[in-house]
Amino acid sequence: MLDYLTILTRKITILIINTCAVNTGSSSRFSLLILLYIILFIYIITLVTAGILLYKEISKNIKQKLENEHLEIYSQEYKNILKTVQARQHEFNNHINNIINMHFIYKNYEDLTKHQEEYAGFLKESYKYNKLLDTNQPAISGFLYMKMCQYERVNAEIIYNIDVTDISKYISIVEMAEIAGALLDNSFQALEKLPAGIPRKLEFTLAEDEEILSLKIKNTLESKINYKTLSCFFKEDYSTKGEGHGMGLFNVRNIMKHCNGDISIHSYYDNGFWISICCSIKKKLSFW
Repeated sequence: MLDYLTILTRKITILIINTCAVNTGSSSRFSLLILLYIILFIYIITLVTAGILLYKEISKNIKQKLENEHLEIYSQEYKNILKTVQARQHEFNNHINNIINMHFIYKNYEDLTKHQEEYAGFLKESYKYNKLLDTNQPAISGFLYMKMCQYERVNAEIIYNIDVTDISKYISIVEMAEIAGALLDNSFQALEKLPAGIPRKLEFTLAEDEEILSLKIKNTLESKINYKTLSCFFKEDYSTKGEGHGMGLFNVRNIMKHCNGDISIHSYYDNGFWISICCSIKKKLSFW
């Protein structure tokens, strides 16, 4: 289209110049020159507009390519994790048999129930993230599974729930992974710094309600955070962790702006101090 407009503008310009050369009248020549300037101005505007459109198209293609590459990585990680979990299924069955057969070892009811509870607690802890993989969102499930395992050292009590049919109806998988990753990093790092005696708890929910996808993450705190401090959390370079931090939440805010989403943050008391961040994203408009 740009080549066609360029050729057409050139032909019109040449035609006007030739006409100017033929018409010797000063008034006619002046009018034609004015027309020539107008056409040149339109030509420049056309070039600039076409350049902007071309830049946007190239940027869109590059972004889509990067998203596809990241999506492939997340999907592959999910497959690898799933293979590992499936391989451990045989071990799990052996553990269940061990629990069942404990009555051959412990002769009284108290000892039997005590050791069965301990063994069951061990199994629950070992397989606590497996439910994450039982969704129809393999890419984001694999990412969240890896993120949870990454912060095992924090030793936090984690409650999670994923109830969504198709994330891509609201936001790209890659952007959702960036948002969830940044918020989880922030929460786990805050929990890791809590002094002894304060429970380390984290709740993660990703669910859809009618036309809105909601991501909510909350974690325990040492004390309540005032409103003035909370209002600074999503500013560029702001961080309570010192210099070199603060870009994670800032990027979350930018992504939410890009997808016309809403983000809210609260600090409150509920059997302990908590901080809660909620991201709400409306379903993408469809014109088909």
